[in-house]
Amino acid sequence: MGAIQEMPPEAGSWQVEIRRESFYLHRGEADDLGAYPGIGFSCPEHALPSLVASLKLVAGTRAYQENQRRPSGSCAITLDSGRACLHIPVITYGAHREGQWQRASVVEIRYGEVPTLLERLESLLDGTYGRGVRGL
Repeated sequence: MGAIQEMPPEAGSWQVEIRRESFYLHRGEADDLGAYPGIGFSCPEHALPSLVASLKLVAGTRAYQENQRRPSGSCAITLDSGRACLHIPVITYGAHREGQWQRASVVEIRYGEVPTLLERLESLLDGTYGRGVRGL
């Protein structure tokens, strides 16, 4: 079992649980974390700034500093109907089927994915991410 971090207000309802080589991302009371088993997760576009704040918190932990490794897969973000779909390797927990995606309680993300994911999210938010495609 990992350590659940005290989250800053700018993280909204995101919560992170720090583990040895990965972290668990919990969406808290909003319950709108979608999962594509093995290939990524989705959340409302309006939740992206608070997701960035959560990832920055993860990057500042001792466990992250000691265990960051190369990414294990590619990272891309697509936007569709008000949701951001983050295509990175994840493990999902507590998921149940809702159409093409699953509603999940938790996604597990390896530390190696954090730098690229954080960079892509920040560039999406500042308008410089060229691969965000609407309507896929």
